[in-house]
Amino acid sequence: MDDRIRELFISFRDAERTWVKNQEAREASPGLEECSLHFGELAFVLAGLKPAVLIQLPSAALTRQFYLQVLQPHLVQHYSFASSSLECRMITRSVRSPEMPLTGCALVWNRESIRGHSQSSSIQGALDLLCPPSEAPQGATTEIVVSESDIATLLDIPGRLPGSEEEIHKMLEVSYWQQDASVTSPVLLTAFAAQPEELPAIQIHFEQYKDRVSSLFGITLKLHVQSMAI
Repeated sequence: MDDRIRELFISFRDAERTWVKNQEAREASPGLEECSLHFGELAFVLAGLKPAVLIQLPSAALTRQFYLQVLQPHLVQHYSFASSSLECRMITRSVRSPEMPLTGCALVWNRESIRGHSQSSSIQGALDLLCPPSEAPQGATTEIVVSESDIATLLDIPGRLPGSEEEIHKMLEVSYWQQDASVTSPVLLTAFAAQPEELPAIQIHFEQYKDRVSSLFGITLKLHVQSMAI
């Protein structure tokens, strides 16, 4: 099974890199930079570390292209996908978090990770709001709101957004980077906001991710923390 997971990862990673380079070469995608790469997040999902990854590019049109030109042919239609526990869909209903609209994003999730998660009911509830088994009837206009805490659990984000003026001034940016011989310079894999008191738990979270992706994909992770104080 590990071999098939690695094959899925490599297929997606290589296709994503090629697609991004082609977009940039055509100068058709302002804002599409290295930080738009999602292969690290997908590696975390494939490794069973996080239940899902949310993919949102600088525009809805680009996200749709990415879904059709990368996710579908190089992940969903890959021969190893059927034997995996992954699902991949576009979010088509009117739904948002308190911070941003989510309609038009792509979502990849790991059914097995969700079933075995200590908060599986909460995760499945958020997933059903984003990608319900059956879509709302035509003409339905009510916008669904998914809480930030449910999104954080679904995406396995160990930090939280500031909830007060004081927390805004204490806010940290935490990021995980790939830094090894396979890349010419460090590559950002994921980033999130956090509070100083969350750092011990984040260190444990990072070590779990580091160990798993090293053994499965040969990726060396580095942790970076910086203040976002205004």
